[in-house]
Amino acid sequence: MVFQKAELKKPRNYNLDLSQVQLDWPLASIQQGLNQYDRVVVEVGCGTGQWSLAQAQRDSKSFYLAIERTHNKSSVMLNSYHDAGLPNLLGVQADAIAFIAHALPQNSVDQFDVLYPNPTPKKRQANHRFFVGPAFHVFHHALKPQGQIVLATNIIDYLEEAESFLKQIWHYDVERVTISPHDFTPRTAFEKKYFDRGEKLYELRATQPKG
Repeated sequence: MVFQKAELKKPRNYNLDLSQVQLDWPLASIQQGLNQYDRVVVEVGCGTGQWSLAQAQRDSKSFYLAIERTHNKSSVMLNSYHDAGLPNLLGVQADAIAFIAHALPQNSVDQFDVLYPNPTPKKRQANHRFFVGPAFHVFHHALKPQGQIVLATNIIDYLEEAESFLKQIWHYDVERVTISPHDFTPRTAFEKKYFDRGEKLYELRATQPKG
């Protein structure tokens, strides 16, 4: 797969039409979690949700919210979360952009985890990438000042493109993190697959500026 980088330029203004979106999300439970916990972590495209589940089990002081669009994976996630019965963990089947725009207030999220997203490698698909298209405004709006976005990928060109946009267009502070093979536990099924194949794994942490 050849990844085609997008031209570095400011995206157009973003407008989201929610009139065609099914908004049957557990908004009361979400608001309760936002109010009850000091730290809020949102995993975007969580698959079957095992990473957020493991984090919530280890960290009872933070609220973990996992979002998955596909029916099959979200069904597995919702069943496992129901069985776990953790008060600080909530899963939602939804389109992440529409959900975040509608359900998460401004400055409400401490961290977004975006782990091995679909790279949409063709240049004409670039607007579908989290950090290139105008929809990134939705993440930026929901993130607290000094909040972080964690991006993991096995595609170095994808990481470099995200880093360029986050730094130069959105003015985030960006740090690359080395994923060491020592004492490494894969966070997602994709990460395990890439790790087992011996591929290099890349990660960056982008911090929103204060003002």
